[in-house]
Amino acid sequence: MDDKEKDFMPEGVDKEKDALLADDIPLDEHPDFVDEPVETVEPRAEETSTLLSVSEEKDNAPEPEEEVKEEEKDMEEKEETTNVVDDDTPVIDESETAVPGAEEMNEALKPKLKETSVKKKKRILIAVVSAVVIVAIVLAIALPIYFVNKDKIFVKSAEDFMNYDEGKYFVLDKDVTVDGDLTISRAYNIDLNGHSLVVTGTLKYDEGADTEKTIYIGTKKGDSYIAKGLLQAGTIEFATPCANVVLASSVTVGTMNINANEFTLASSAQANGTVTVKAAKANIKGAIAFGEGENAKFVADNVAALNVNANISSAVELKYSTMTLAKNATVGSVALDPASRAAVYGKVTDGITTLSETEETPEVPEGDGTTDENEGSEILADEPALNNIVVLIGTEFSCPTVSGINTVAIERRSGLSVDLYNCATVKYIDRLAAPVDINIDERADGSLVAVSSKVQNAQGYAFRIDGKEWIDMETNEFNITAQLTSQTGTHRIEVYAKGNYSYDDPFALGESSTLYLNGETTACEYTYRIQLATPSNLNVTVSTVEGKQVYTLTFDKVAFATAYEYYVNGTKYVFSPEGDDALVSIDITDKLTAAGAYAIRVVATADSADILTSKAAMTSTIKIDKLLTPTLSATMQEDGRTLLTISTTEGVSTTYLVTYEATMQDGSRQSVTLVTTNSSVYLEGLVEGDSITVTAQASGYYTESDPSTVTVSAQAPVVPEQ
Repeated sequence: MDDKEKDFMPEGVDKEKDALLADDIPLDEHPDFVDEPVETVEPRAEETSTLLSVSEEKDNAPEPEEEVKEEEKDMEEKEETTNVVDDDTPVIDESETAVPGAEEMNEALKPKLKETSVKKKKRILIAVVSAVVIVAIVLAIALPIYFVNKDKIFVKSAEDFMNYDEGKYFVLDKDVTVDGDLTISRAYNIDLNGHSLVVTGTLKYDEGADTEKTIYIGTKKGDSYIAKGLLQAGTIEFATPCANVVLASSVTVGTMNINANEFTLASSAQANGTVTVKAAKANIKGAIAFGEGENAKFVADNVAALNVNANISSAVELKYSTMTLAKNATVGSVALDPASRAAVYGKVTDGITTLSETEETPEVPEGDGTTDENEGSEILADEPALNNIVVLIGTEFSCPTVSGINTVAIERRSGLSVDLYNCATVKYIDRLAAPVDINIDERADGSLVAVSSKVQNAQGYAFRIDGKEWIDMETNEFNITAQLTSQTGTHRIEVYAKGNYSYDDPFALGESSTLYLNGETTACEYTYRIQLATPSNLNVTVSTVEGKQVYTLTFDKVAFATAYEYYVNGTKYVFSPEGDDALVSIDITDKLTAAGAYAIRVVATADSADILTSKAAMTSTIKIDKLLTPTLSATMQEDGRTLLTISTTEGVSTTYLVTYEATMQDGSRQSVTLVTTNSSVYLEGLVEGDSITVTAQASGYYTESDPSTVTVSAQAPVVPEQ
């Protein structure tokens, strides 16, 4: 044993001998041993200090010389009575030559030896485990903090914005005010962290920040930025044409000049001066409230796709730009240069006009030309637009006047009222009617054909079976044999008429003066059964007899049929043929009572209960009437206005195209065109003797009336009662 081991032995004990005794008996077989779990306890500072002090004291403790000498003398005598086994482990000799009293001494010392050894082992184990736990706790706290904050540049003052090398984006520790200008030359985001950043001068991201990255200013939440916090500056400027810029927080600014690849205003903004955006794409998702003044306006300069989804309180100027105004958004007014376009689903409070032409050549970026009525999205021209275009579409657009625009397209709807001034070309957009009916014909060859009633001005038809993919057809028939016979039971068949215009490409106006949106859907359900053969070769012919049109329904005779039921737009009629003619002919002129689309369905019936009624076959025809020439009256009123009263075909939703020469306030004469659905309107700028021309128009199944002209007359004087 070394000196330290001896120090732990009780005084007056033969330490060498008792070490041999202790080592010879396994600890877990000792009568006083208790196998208790060792608790992992983090030592306090004073405990650690005490352990170290005890260890040092043991290392420096003096040896009692007299006791050592006596112990060595006794050990020499005892060694003569011990044996050593092959593995050098000392054991007690049980022979008669053993030291007298050794066994009794060994038994007496065993508990004390065991207690001293266990305490020592516990102290060492506790110290090691405690150290490991402390290191683990420190790492568990420090490492996440390091990785979370390693990219952050914490900002407490303006000078901290210059510490580019300390991280990858700025984080405000508190509200920060920068007196003067703040220029940032890296594409670093600013995490407002819920605070306010106030720059009394200009906040500028210069050319050093112009990289193909997205620059965010707002409060960071996870991987995104939200509107919490405030950005306020005298001027905000981004000279970063390659970068995307997202202002997620609320913004208060004097003027703003954005030059970026893509710009998004995600929250509300207040501006006292001009906000200019130059970008391939700009998304206005937050409302912009402008102060008063001539320069308080929004300018889009070379913006290929300006999507306005929130209110802008001022004028919007478009220079070589394309704007989509969503249906939930309102702007003050819109002014377009000759190369710009606007699709208006929302509200323009003060009207639309044109900007004066510039000498610059329009720069129109490339793109795929798609848009969306509600959200707005990219609308890019395939070739330079040399003439400005305004499209008023949807069910909620509102615009009082359009002036000086080259091409205007208006979706007609009830209550429409738009004044057009000096617009070179005016087009109208109508929604096609839904097919009146759809039927499944069982043909003689065993095929099943979906037949839709025809729709006026349809460019084709689209069919769908059981909610699957729409299939376009050039005609109103679609062979659905494969789809229906692959699965028994009831199937749902849908159809709609296809137009030549779509919201997806609002500026594709073509050459026609009237454009048509896809119609609404008509559907039916069909279950196959074996019955009388379905009438075939249905047809409606139109002939003229004594100056009147006669409509005749014909179809092939069905074997074993004794009568035919035919339905005109759902009204049932019965026809019993006479003779054995192979062709059945029915005069249906008196069944077509008004202009419109008619679907005629025919089924064959038999007197025998063993023969089931056939499936219906269907054809359709369209009866078109010309609107009556409007009857007009125009009288001057006491307030100087002219009351125009119009009457034409009754029961028809009619649009009136009113044209006249008006005298302007400056004395000049100007041609005015008014599109209205009102039968009584007040007109200004007319005097007695002026002429007004009115043409009645209606979508669907009526042709335009002949124009009617009336001369403004003086109001008849009121004759007092006698």
